[in-house]
Amino acid sequence: SPAFVGACAGLEPPPDPGLRLTAPGICIVGLAVLGLINSVGMMIWPPAPPKPGTIDPKVLRSYEQGRAVAMGAASPLVALAYLFMLIGGAGMIRREIHWLGVCSALMAMVPCSPACVLGIPIGIWSLVVLFQRDVQNAYGYKWMKRGVKPPKPT
Repeated sequence: SPAFVGACAGLEPPPDPGLRLTAPGICIVGLAVLGLINSVGMMIWPPAPPKPGTIDPKVLRSYEQGRAVAMGAASPLVALAYLFMLIGGAGMIRREIHWLGVCSALMAMVPCSPACVLGIPIGIWSLVVLFQRDVQNAYGYKWMKRGVKPPKPT
């Protein structure tokens, strides 16, 4: 039968586009959770300053000022970015708000924490999946606004 021949040749129909969004969405949510933990941890337990006397006092003063700015402003902003990324990853899983999924995939590739080592391949994978035509159709993307007709269902 044709189904048997196709299965033996390794030719299977492509999986449901919604299911293809689940794995990258879960990975982005995981990266966002790791980033949030890192950001909140940096706010609660900032890195220890160098011991006085081991470096120049001017350098130590400059280090303290930079640390205060980083802990007071940068970590909360990065935590908000990771929260935004978490919402976008959850939206990918639920197939809601395509642009938010794209933004989350791009944000996963920005080196804001040690998780960026995983974020670059996961972000690229997510973007590849998000820009596939059938996945965009699963979001209910309106092709007519660009003057392109949607693909005919098979």
